[in-house]
Amino acid sequence: MLKLTLLSLSLLTIMAGAAVAPAIANIAAAFPDASETTVKLVLTIPAVFIIPFSLFSGRLSRRFSKKWMLIVSLSLYAIGGVGGGFAQSIHVLHFFRSLLGIAVGLLMPLSTGLIGDFFDGDEKAQMLGNSAAASNLGGVLATFSAGFLAMISWRHSFGVYGLSIVILILVILFLHEPPKVETGQRQKERIPVKVYLWAVAAFGQMLAFYTIPTNISIYMSENGFGNASITGFLISFALFSAFIASMLFKKIFWKFGRFFAPFILIIMVTGVYGLTFAPAVYYVFLSVIFTGTGMGLTMPFIYLNAQNAAGKGRSVTAMSLVTCMLFLGQFLSPIAVDFIGSFTGLTTPRESFFLVGTAILCLFIIAIFRALIMPKRSNA
Repeated sequence: MLKLTLLSLSLLTIMAGAAVAPAIANIAAAFPDASETTVKLVLTIPAVFIIPFSLFSGRLSRRFSKKWMLIVSLSLYAIGGVGGGFAQSIHVLHFFRSLLGIAVGLLMPLSTGLIGDFFDGDEKAQMLGNSAAASNLGGVLATFSAGFLAMISWRHSFGVYGLSIVILILVILFLHEPPKVETGQRQKERIPVKVYLWAVAAFGQMLAFYTIPTNISIYMSENGFGNASITGFLISFALFSAFIASMLFKKIFWKFGRFFAPFILIIMVTGVYGLTFAPAVYYVFLSVIFTGTGMGLTMPFIYLNAQNAAGKGRSVTAMSLVTCMLFLGQFLSPIAVDFIGSFTGLTTPRESFFLVGTAILCLFIIAIFRALIMPKRSNA
């Protein structure tokens, strides 16, 4: 039940932003006086609060009970999530979405960090893979469920956040406070440089991956590959591919050893270049499988290495840094790609994918060279 409770926390992370995406058009119709930008803030406001509060979560975890932090964050999640369905104005809706962002900022480092506190070795690698899988599965299920509920009313789509109440009960019943690390065994309070490097890796991963959801709708339309429903299916398909890959993370991780990083980078290169040169929609689906698989393997890999670098008892602190950089990369992805595109003249979605694919290819060359000179038993 401890494992089930920890994995259930991961269900709530991706779905925080994705759940109400299908209802945005209905929300815009419900508040006709609100501008298009104001309505879109319903999706983006949580990320603004996730970034600072994910950093705050690491500091709080060193001073307060992690179980009580979870209880508080899940309570805020339920209020901010479900409460949005009762909003009578767009500004009240923004307030509830802000609460949801605060909750996710506190919750996400705990959901992965506690795995490092409770487990070691192969079991930790397996749990981190399962955690990433649960996160992607939550995104898939929430998107489909909210889309179905939005057909009844946009207010009903916020009901999917009620899942947090069930998970809150699981936390109260089955989660105990992780064992404390004795002062004599505790490493220096200063976070190792390697943790920051893995946080930067998380930033780069999200910077690259989010070029797909931010460009795919225009890309599909410009190339005559399909409408909005096909686009939504593609995004869900990418998340499902990530779910399967994350479930298999431990086996693939140990099989490839020091060549694991080059392996996931070449998968990402194949997927992104596939989108760049796809002549038909079937190739787009195949490319999405590759990019989703790369994403599903990369995140637990980053989590595992960041936690190992941080040391026992400081997993939540490490995850707070990684989470902050994850969402910062997500937020800056379209801005960075457009900025680079303005200098290179590569501004269409296909050209944006080409830019990202080329950057990942350069990283692959560095990674394969590094893997060849690393000790044989290394998996980092």
